[in-house]
Amino acid sequence: MPTIEQLFSSFTRAFRFEALSAYKIKEEAPIFEGYLKGVLSPSVPEGGWAGWLSSIKQWKANGKSVQRLRMLPTKFSPYVNCELEWAYPFNFSAGEEILVIPEDEVRKLSSKIPPDFWMFDAKYVAILKYSDQGEWQSTEILEVGADSYVALSASLLRAATDFTSYLGIKRQTGRFP
Repeated sequence: MPTIEQLFSSFTRAFRFEALSAYKIKEEAPIFEGYLKGVLSPSVPEGGWAGWLSSIKQWKANGKSVQRLRMLPTKFSPYVNCELEWAYPFNFSAGEEILVIPEDEVRKLSSKIPPDFWMFDAKYVAILKYSDQGEWQSTEILEVGADSYVALSASLLRAATDFTSYLGIKRQTGRFP
């Protein structure tokens, strides 16, 4: 079974589903703390985030695609707001396709909220396991059983809204959906 590092180095199409309302990622801590303090959005991403953006640009230049689907919780956490207002515009500009879907819609399409996962080329799924505080704990790679994630991601994507449309709706109405 390949490792997550091998999957990131060999994919053609990567899909990420995010469901947690907060993640505790060391490299993101200064950005999130700045957001909470009301500091203006960073003009230039730093640290691990800059590396991620560089990877997205390189993948896109090589004809690869990275797609992220963010489940919007019923009640937005400060972390989700930070992602939507600060992080995603940079990721989108780098070439990551970002979509959003309300939690209520996910619940209509799945018997339970799926765990966070990456899917690579509709063949491998990397299930991301986090603590209750949002700290990454482990990754489980699946090949057998990936079909259920392919079907799930397809149904979620059909019900999702692309990031730029989401921003337009939010600006117009002050809420989503």
